[in-house]
Amino acid sequence: YKRQVDASRSMWGQIDGVAKMEIAKDILHDASAAMPDDLDLALRAYGHTSVSEENNCADSGLLVPFGSSSRQALHTAIDGLKPKGQTPIAFALKQAAADFDALDSERTLVLVTDGLESCGGAPGAAATELHENGIRIHVHGFGLGSAKDEDAASLKTIAYASGGSYFTANSADELRGALDATVGTQYRVLADGVVVVSGVLGDNEPMFLPTGSYRIEFDSMPRHEVPFTLSARDRLHLMLEREGDVIAHREYRDLMEEASSCEAAVAAGRSKEPEFEERPALSATGLGRR
Repeated sequence: YKRQVDASRSMWGQIDGVAKMEIAKDILHDASAAMPDDLDLALRAYGHTSVSEENNCADSGLLVPFGSSSRQALHTAIDGLKPKGQTPIAFALKQAAADFDALDSERTLVLVTDGLESCGGAPGAAATELHENGIRIHVHGFGLGSAKDEDAASLKTIAYASGGSYFTANSADELRGALDATVGTQYRVLADGVVVVSGVLGDNEPMFLPTGSYRIEFDSMPRHEVPFTLSARDRLHLMLEREGDVIAHREYRDLMEEASSCEAAVAAGRSKEPEFEERPALSATGLGRR
């Protein structure tokens, strides 16, 4: 799991009187401290060494590589970030590909940026190359400002070209929530080929679905799918497991007590959701009468 942070000059822009860079740094500190100790993290920045007037379009560096045993190195690097230069997103993405060479687990890059490529590169093409190497990019457009629509369209291209997700954040709380949403493995539940719900493993939020047949697609590496059916009052719990390069799952089922309404069933399901010692896990309950 790797973060790539925009430290270009535009990150001096403010939200509610506070520089976007300072907001991002505080949230990166909090998010890093909350992550499991066994989650391998790295940090790359761009636009952080040369002032904008130098037009340095190779201004990108790996500040903390994968395999660092201490979170302190990450916190020190975050503290040292100062917005200075250009926004060479495409160059930084190409450099980031090599950062994952020694990593044999899921490969996810989270890009936090407040603007567009400023060096004439092709970030969408770079994102496609990363996707071909098994790297997914989640993009956070943070405080995009007056060119919001144009910037968002460009940043969405990066995320979608790599099979990732795009989030917008215009406040500290929104950025914190968006980062939280990209830590875990994302999933989609489909019925007849249509996505009916999506989420992140380990968010402790149960799903309540109409009775029927479904398929869950996990954005794991490698990809994993689970077909399942729900009858009325069925409750299904799935646990995703990895052994080496193989993804597998365990399935548990039980039956909810009959409820007088869908609302009552949802309330009962939330109050009796089981606690798993392991993560990631998700739960789904069928709503309807037998």
